[in-house]
Amino acid sequence: MNLILPEHSATTPAADIDLLRIQVRPTMDFAERRKWDALMSAHHYLPYHGLFGKSLRHIVYLEDQWLALLGWRAE
Repeated sequence: MNLILPEHSATTPAADIDLLRIQVRPTMDFAERRKWDALMSAHHYLPYHGLFGKSLRHIVYLEDQWLALLGWRAE
């Protein structure tokens, strides 16, 4: 697996990144939910209109760097 994070150069081997330090957690407050929504809207390939109703938003991160967003919505 090749894993290149923004703060690493393309020459940094993926083996140098301790994948066990990557964590997943839910958004903690309204400010994080707004940031999550803004990033999803800006970067998802489909139009993002929000998660309505019962929903979960999670952040995948390494140290202070957000790596990915996960979201679920009840139908």
